[in-house]
Amino acid sequence: MLPQQFDSQLHFLKLIQRIFIILIISTLTNISVLAQDVFFSQPYTVPLLLNPAYTGMQGATRAGGIYRNQWASVADPYVSYGVFADYYFEDYKSGIGITALSDRQAGGLLVKNQVGFSYAYHLQLAEKMAVNFGLQPQLTFTSISDAELVFPDMINNNGHVTDGGYSSASNVHFDMALGGVFSYDFLYAGLSLQHLLAPAEYAVGEVDVAIPRRYALHAGANFYLDIQNKFSRNVSAYRNVATASLLLSPNVLFTAQGGSSLLQAGCFVGLQGFSLGFFYKHGLGATANFYMACAAYSSELFSISYSFDFGAISQDVKTFSANTHELSLSFRIRRTKPRRGYNFSYQTLEEPRNAPDV
Repeated sequence: MLPQQFDSQLHFLKLIQRIFIILIISTLTNISVLAQDVFFSQPYTVPLLLNPAYTGMQGATRAGGIYRNQWASVADPYVSYGVFADYYFEDYKSGIGITALSDRQAGGLLVKNQVGFSYAYHLQLAEKMAVNFGLQPQLTFTSISDAELVFPDMINNNGHVTDGGYSSASNVHFDMALGGVFSYDFLYAGLSLQHLLAPAEYAVGEVDVAIPRRYALHAGANFYLDIQNKFSRNVSAYRNVATASLLLSPNVLFTAQGGSSLLQAGCFVGLQGFSLGFFYKHGLGATANFYMACAAYSSELFSISYSFDFGAISQDVKTFSANTHELSLSFRIRRTKPRRGYNFSYQTLEEPRNAPDV
């Protein structure tokens, strides 16, 4: 065989290998394209990953993290970690923060590590009305490893696996996220855009695989029942437990990216540090109907929560369990003077003693 022919065949095998890897991940993740984001079932426990406009929301130094074990019933579940920290500068009506995200898929076949820096400007429009605008520059490191894959040309005549000489692919790209959050009295709504620049994550042959933009719309309300079972609305972001002991917080979240989308709707109930939530989740890109149950405890210094997703996902002839576990923990190090009119999320997990803001 001529050297040129050998090189051509080797290049062809590597191209087929890369396509095969993408087909594996696309099949396992049940999505239309490879470049998709991990989405946490408890998005408000890591609020800066949902919307950069939440940066500095509590007027305190905050830090927190979340662990996600997605589709735990499969041999190699998808494991994700997210952490954040932020601080509010009251004199400048601004918040700054940092985020880190790690997403490991198919036993390490695809690994994404991301770091972001957030800034948000806080604008008080009226006593019960406020709006935030935020942005988040991001740097993402992506790698595809074929160390655990075996291809036909790696098997010798004795049936033993040899080193195929394939190398892993990696990429680094810069991106940007934008967001805004609006609150009026006991109502709130927010919109965020991830991957504004839609960068190429990696290439398959001569074709770049770009990350599609992700849109997230979230909205809800905070209702209170006092100890006499009288209905009251959230007037301030910091209420006394004695006058508003029970919190009902219905909310809805819709996110779309590429050809996939997810609708999540439900309600939290909080009472003196404890909260329970139940949500229905529907994936519009495939036949996916499942549920999420959550339990949490919060104090002035920390919050801890656990959620469990259960149900099944079907597409064509494939059906598999969608059981997912999430565990989150956050701390509040220092609180500044409370600001009136801020009521930006349902987050019973963060402030069950007061109005739930992130």
